[in-house]
Amino acid sequence: MVLFDIQGGEYSFSNFTARLRVTRDDIAPKYLYRVLHHFYASGGTFPLQKDGKSQLKNLDLEGYLDTKIPLLPLDIQRQVVAEYEALERESEAVSEKMVRCQKLTLHENYFAFDEGRLGDVAVMVKRGKSTRYGQSNIQVIKSGQARGFLEFDFRKKHYVDSSFIPDERNLQRGDLLINSTGVGTAGRVTLFDFNGDFVADSHITIVRLNARKALPKYVLYALANIGFKNIEAMATGQSG
Repeated sequence: MVLFDIQGGEYSFSNFTARLRVTRDDIAPKYLYRVLHHFYASGGTFPLQKDGKSQLKNLDLEGYLDTKIPLLPLDIQRQVVAEYEALERESEAVSEKMVRCQKLTLHENYFAFDEGRLGDVAVMVKRGKSTRYGQSNIQVIKSGQARGFLEFDFRKKHYVDSSFIPDERNLQRGDLLINSTGVGTAGRVTLFDFNGDFVADSHITIVRLNARKALPKYVLYALANIGFKNIEAMATGQSG
């Protein structure tokens, strides 16, 4: 899904593209684009139908137009669009900064030092613990909630059952959480840096570092330089 927002010139579209034109005065095109894009990115699906000749799945345009959207007042629609665009600019600035930081990490002088194995600077490398969910005060971090770098998605929180028995896998600040299963998620590395009682589920590998040998953030960025996708490629089995 792409918003066409180019001024001037003449353009046409191929027959593989459906064009949606807003003709109502109470809908801002950029707002409609944001709503539909968010719907799709959040796992929403649009109706498809098979072409009788090619058997390819095509967008069912009539069904697509039945998609329900929140119809906010026009001034609030423009406010939503402005907030989206501000967040995008902020995200782009962070991405550019990360690229600069990665170049620093790859400085040629650093390669005069010997390379070491991750296991040589770790005091613990273990999978998280399978558990039943319940109402205790120990929060479970599921693999889908560890989003990479320093980001966690805690919009929905999960807690272990009161029968849960804590052990050395209870998370400590500075632990690295490596998503260890699942196509598209394995290989993602997130730094745990919270106070409180947390555990990781069994789809996450916990790497606890020797504080005298390695800084957690440095190791995080070193793994990021290898690339989360490259780490994912080390996964085995059909389901990763």
